[in-house]
Amino acid sequence: MGTVFDPTTASDTVFDSVTELQWQRGVAPDPETGKPGEFTWEEAKKACERLGLEGYEGYDDWRMPSRIELVSIVDYESAYPAIPDSPFNGPAGDYYLWSLRFANPSPPEAWCVHVEDGNVGSCGIDEPHRVRCVRTGRPASGERCEYAFDMDRLTVIDEKTRLVWQRDGKGDCSDDDIEGNCSQSMADTHCKNLDFAGSTSWRLPTVQELQTIVDHSRHHPAIDRMWFPEPEPSRDVDVPGYWSSTVYFPRRNSAPADRAAWSVSFRVGYATNKSIESDGRVRCVHDWP
Repeated sequence: MGTVFDPTTASDTVFDSVTELQWQRGVAPDPETGKPGEFTWEEAKKACERLGLEGYEGYDDWRMPSRIELVSIVDYESAYPAIPDSPFNGPAGDYYLWSLRFANPSPPEAWCVHVEDGNVGSCGIDEPHRVRCVRTGRPASGERCEYAFDMDRLTVIDEKTRLVWQRDGKGDCSDDDIEGNCSQSMADTHCKNLDFAGSTSWRLPTVQELQTIVDHSRHHPAIDRMWFPEPEPSRDVDVPGYWSSTVYFPRRNSAPADRAAWSVSFRVGYATNKSIESDGRVRCVHDWP
């Protein structure tokens, strides 16, 4: 996954030519003051709908983005802010952006993305947060992948992203490792050396790629176990997330902070950064020819 931004000429929008999404350059305004607004989740949905009713920038189909659409504009190799302040011009500060889908029904929470560092988590739907609206002329994308089995069900092909995934959810770096006991460098080496299911082109996925197989309709685990037989985690026990190849940078153009990298937990679907020496799991991927 990648982004190629094109600030639309004479417009207050930004077009991503990779995802073909058109974004607000800023965030949805408060309807009374016109300044960057803070909204509950339901109010944020209405704020985007209001842009459509007003024909913002000549379009009537503005909406709240899906989680994976919002993730697509995050620069996971930077932070403060993790969403580029050029071409976007959202307000500076420490805040979350709402996304369309619920993360947890009880207590009611929806997926949200932290603008400062790119963490993906859940926010209570009555909390005040900001929203950056988007349009494509079609319903929100990226909520369902199109999967197919390959190689005697050892791998899963995602026909949308054209990625081939290991099915095994055990997460070991090798047959000798304790399940989940794997540093990021061990995970990276494991994937690079993997000769499995007729391929030697395996690699550690990026954090954006890992998030494409999060199933927003499921919890504990937040992945479709028909395709990915993920062990069912205890609701009371935290388990290590799956490592990505994406290094975490605390400041743009700086060295990595405490040698950290991004991981995704399929327990609930969060994306967080942590020390590369901490425990993690691994699910390798390769590009579909």
